[in-house]
Amino acid sequence: MKKTIATIALCVLAFQLNAQTLIKGEFKKGQTATYSTNAKTSTGSPMGGGSVEATVTFNTVINVTENAGDSTILEITAKDFTVEGSEEGASQFELTKAVIGKTVKVSTDANGKLRHILNYDEVSNHMRQSLTKTVEDMFSSHPEIAQVMSKESMIEKLASAVSEEKILDAVGVKTLFDLNGQTIKNGDKQEKVTNGIKLTTTYQVAPVLKMLGVVATSKANMTEEEVKEFIISQMVENGLPDEQVEQMKANWSQMAAMGLNKLEVNDTTTYHFSQGWVQDVTSDSSINMAIANISTKTTTKLAEKNF
Repeated sequence: MKKTIATIALCVLAFQLNAQTLIKGEFKKGQTATYSTNAKTSTGSPMGGGSVEATVTFNTVINVTENAGDSTILEITAKDFTVEGSEEGASQFELTKAVIGKTVKVSTDANGKLRHILNYDEVSNHMRQSLTKTVEDMFSSHPEIAQVMSKESMIEKLASAVSEEKILDAVGVKTLFDLNGQTIKNGDKQEKVTNGIKLTTTYQVAPVLKMLGVVATSKANMTEEEVKEFIISQMVENGLPDEQVEQMKANWSQMAAMGLNKLEVNDTTTYHFSQGWVQDVTSDSSINMAIANISTKTTTKLAEKNF
């Protein structure tokens, strides 16, 4: 009898683990949640020269302001931005710094999947002004930068990079809402593009202490030509002069011979869900490519709520 019960229990568990699960955000008007983010990053050059490290912290306040039919309106504000360690090492968080204190209004669908930034023009203009000041301060403090790129070029490239996706990432909610609206089960694989990188993501799903746990493991899945286009696009976004970009294109075969045509991405992100809200997200990621090696460990936790 005991053996039969154990067998039934194992069968039920196996069914649960392989059943499809809909990730659904359940947001009600008047709900408020504050998430605390801590990101430790290390950036080094593949050619040597050491690395720079930084720890970035900030809070994200989410207010549910409206439920209308199949849509919810959220007001999201990032605040309390701090950097410990190298400011240079925290450069990947420049967009977060630029949006601090500015409320971003976002619509979601019935499953809590992010749709659009409703005040995109207002937010993007605010960020462009902030980024312009950052670049001007940088050139004032380090005039030698002008020898490799112009201030106007860097401002233009940074401003053009302010997309909806990057704004949502900057305020700390892109990861929180990434899985909403998806139906997944153990072993599912998904092809997606994140920040210009094509990834293959494998999912594991299981209940954890009355919560739903999801582990997403991602690796880069790009051809050599796609890697080339990505690395060059990063040079353009970071303000490299056009003539140097063209030189890089012309000398790409030499870079490949030196092993500088690689792009390796490894990311493991763990989510815990309860009551239709993410309780915490932890991410351990590394990007190794020709121009930089970057590793980042990020933890985002639900710090306060009124529900």
